[in-house]
Amino acid sequence: MVFIFFGLLTITTSITASYYFNQNKQAKIGGKISAAKAFWLGYALFNYFIFPVFLYFFLENSTLKLVLILIICLFYLRMLIQSYLMFVSKNWTPSYGILYNIISVIIIFSLLFKLYITFNAFDENGLLLLSLFLFKLILILFTDTFYAHNFKTLVGNNTKGKKAIWYASDDIKFNRINRITSRNNIFFSFLSIALITLMFYYDQY
Repeated sequence: MVFIFFGLLTITTSITASYYFNQNKQAKIGGKISAAKAFWLGYALFNYFIFPVFLYFFLENSTLKLVLILIICLFYLRMLIQSYLMFVSKNWTPSYGILYNIISVIIIFSLLFKLYITFNAFDENGLLLLSLFLFKLILILFTDTFYAHNFKTLVGNNTKGKKAIWYASDDIKFNRINRITSRNNIFFSFLSIALITLMFYYDQY
């Protein structure tokens, strides 16, 4: 499991780095992206789409797996909707992302509440790991909502059309949000390291 996890992490990191260099090399839809925002993009995508699938095969309890399947469906549905709005209709706005984030947080909180009722206590490692991951997802969604709101304030409706801007670049007007993102990237990295360490620690026993 350790090798699979780090293999997936390496693939995600490579794709993110490639996207960062390609996006900044020439004029493309979405605009240029700063290093801090590229890191956050890769981090969020890994936690939305890749890690939940990995965690599914790590868990043994059927109820916990069902909850995770619902989370996976929630985020993969977002991928389909957002991809269509960004690349097909070219009508994406940060408001859509904020709305989906709010809906996702409500659903995740509801699932956590259901878990507490079902299990009554943290009586197995899988429940603790899943709960910690879901709490981390909530933090990611709140943080992403903060970013989206600030980005919308700076670019307005320029997120639509063939010349849409989706990312904060190294332009001076994005300096504040890039500084905040850099600090948050460090915080979330340590948060993930703690969760992964705990997960593999339990896997040994």
